[in-house]
Amino acid sequence: MNKLKVSVVMITYGHERYILDAINGVLNQNINFEIELIISNDCSPDATDEIIKNFINNSPKGHMIRYYSQPNNVGVLPNFIHALKMAKGEYVALCEGDDFWIDMNKLTMQVNFLDENLKYVGCFHNTEERYEDSSELASFLMNDFPKAREISFKDLTDANVMATCSVLFRNFDFDTLPSWFKKQRMGDWSLHLLNARNGNFYFLPKVLAVHRLHQGSTWMLQDHKKNLQYVVDTYNCMIASESFSLKQKKLLQRSKRKFTTLHYLTIPIKRFVKSILKL
Repeated sequence: MNKLKVSVVMITYGHERYILDAINGVLNQNINFEIELIISNDCSPDATDEIIKNFINNSPKGHMIRYYSQPNNVGVLPNFIHALKMAKGEYVALCEGDDFWIDMNKLTMQVNFLDENLKYVGCFHNTEERYEDSSELASFLMNDFPKAREISFKDLTDANVMATCSVLFRNFDFDTLPSWFKKQRMGDWSLHLLNARNGNFYFLPKVLAVHRLHQGSTWMLQDHKKNLQYVVDTYNCMIASESFSLKQKKLLQRSKRKFTTLHYLTIPIKRFVKSILKL
């Protein structure tokens, strides 16, 4: 039996302002099982590497960290895949180096749920989405679900409703990840969809983590047109692959049509309406 219960996978790049919050949020969990924290640093240009090494060498919990520093910048997806393949725990939790957990019972709650509910592939919770670059503290909740609920493959084809730092799922052989996975930009969303082929996720209606939003790492705050294309490209990769059933591909195609209609047509329509109102 695997004594290592949870592998927490943390990828980081340029997170010198945030990495200690991320590490402490993981290692200060109230748990009665064994965990490991896997940190994979994608050749950060700042002091992230120095901060991590200093923590490992000087903290009494430093031994819980398995640290890998990429000698060269490999990119988000290759770094993510590398870290996932290091995971040896029964479960895998995700927390990027600029996010952090705020409830010290988070892992216990999620592990207990999955231990007791074998039909679910994973579970997740609500998060505070916090704008770091705002002059005033600005935040909102990731989900507006009124209560606990299941999230199906169909739900996930429409949108990724799970903040990365909120997810815990059952470990699997990451060597089986399809070749298209590393070619697209939406690593967490597509990973959840691959998982959801085998069962539903479950939403726990508690705010247990903070997902930071800032220009340095939050892709949705960067080039809007490129970001829309990244989503479409990921849909195309999944639809063209052999990873999903015909029924699942039809759901992906339906959601892609909805996405392109909503995001590519609403902006011109809004401009048209504004021009009419000025007449």
